[in-house]
Amino acid sequence: MYKIKEIPEKHFKEFEVPKTVQKEIIEYHGKPLDPLAAYRLLKKETKGFTKAHPQAEQADQLLHELLFPEKEVKKNDPTQAKTQIALRKRKLARTASLLKLKLKLKLKLAAQKQSA
Repeated sequence: MYKIKEIPEKHFKEFEVPKTVQKEIIEYHGKPLDPLAAYRLLKKETKGFTKAHPQAEQADQLLHELLFPEKEVKKNDPTQAKTQIALRKRKLARTASLLKLKLKLKLKLAAQKQSA
């Protein structure tokens, strides 16, 4: 169900988001993507990658593509591969920022319900 479940946590700690992708994420979200924090958030929200959740599955797919872009494209066409990687990185940046905003909104609403 989740691709990043098998990746050791230390890999996320050591991974550096490409500058072009990080720049887009900052444009959309206002702050950089921390792959380790994203991994931990997905792990927490899915109860250790055991609970199915459409947004978490989408975030998992995009984070996996960011970590391993070469595995997601055809290897016999370098031009197409580079284009697809660039497009997927942009899509990841947009989706990551939207998922973070949705999560913040959910947390804010939950906090408001508890205080009411």
